Amino acid sequence: MRGATAVRRLCSLAGFAVTFLATASPNTNLATSPGPETAPPVMRVVASIPQSTNGGEYLFVEPPLVFVGRWGSGIRVFDFSIPAVPRFICEMQEEYAAAAASAHGSVICSVGRMYGEVHADTGLNVIDISEAAAPKIIGIASLDGLTPRTVCLTRDFAYAVVLAGESTQNDGMRFTARLYVFDICDKRHPRRRSTLDIDGDPFSVSSDGNYVYLVARLTTMHLDAIATSRELLRIIDVRNPDAVKEVSSIEMDAWNSDVTIDGRSIYTTSRDRLRVFDVSRGAKPRLSAEVRLGLQCGSLVALRNRVYVDRATKSDGSRICVVDTSRPQHPRLLGEGVIQPGKCPLGPESAAISDEFLVHLGENELRCVQVLSQSGER
Repeated sequence: MRGATAVRRLCSLAGFAVTFLATASPNTNLATSPGPETAPPVMRVVASIPQSTNGGEYLFVEPPLVFVGRWGSGIRVFDFSIPAVPRFICEMQEEYAAAAASAHGSVICSVGRMYGEVHADTGLNVIDISEAAAPKIIGIASLDGLTPRTVCLTRDFAYAVVLAGESTQNDGMRFTARLYVFDICDKRHPRRRSTLDIDGDPFSVSSDGNYVYLVARLTTMHLDAIATSRELLRIIDVRNPDAVKEVSSIEMDAWNSDVTIDGRSIYTTSRDRLRVFDVSRGAKPRLSAEVRLGLQCGSLVALRNRVYVDRATKSDGSRICVVDTSRPQHPRLLGEGVIQPGKCPLGPESAAISDEFLVHLGENELRCVQVLSQSGER
């Protein structure tokens, strides 16, 4: 594979701290009681790596490895074993071109161009990263030439989501997504177990092994060229991989919503809000709280009783809001800070590499951020 052993040093240290601008109690429409007072955290940028972000980039991690991918340009691999001194390892180039990817253990599953195909077929590629400097594709499965959108993994299954088609109806055009369930127990021979068609254009997916949580946008392009849109969080029961089924949905009332799970709660962004859903009832998550954060919210990271929410503003650049979720039914906004000054038109994305460090992909930089208390301690 081209570029597999090339090593470049791209790291420039930036040991400055970002102090949060404000602290506030949550402004929520749901009943909450005041939580204990907590000092607002400080975020210290300990390293930055220049990136060329021209759009279509995504970030995923399997600590201590961090992966930055871009559709049509492969996936770059970085080692964050020493967070303040990240190390570029290799670049998986064109043959690994993917629209999205996810890692679990020593395996990546990407969705994009199917490896080894002369024609433009799309598929799921299973990539062995046990030797980080020399990743290799060990298994492939077809996505029937459909447009790949996103993917998530559990230990034994990969859930790939594609845009399956468009249809013209009396009131305009509608979009259809398709969920593919692949058994990856045998990594060299991923096996399709089932598929499920879902209304909408998909772009965010997560799973706890029992359910898949998929955000899809329902967009109707009317014949008079006027579009109407809404987003739904679709809950899909995957406990029987041979007969998956949608069991419920939640109106998101937003654009570009994100979803993440921490084992006890689902967290979603919805316009200017973080919403918390209790998943104790499985197929029917219950909205237990929400916090207004202001402006348009982006990607989410759930980490050590806190949720970090990315926001991008035209004037201030990338910002991160910190919400205390130690009591999920009573989340509290602790504050927010600017991580990358300047404009960030593409929108930021973050991921956790430990209980103490985040990686943050903004405009032109991949940054490592240390999360500290106000006193400078973890």
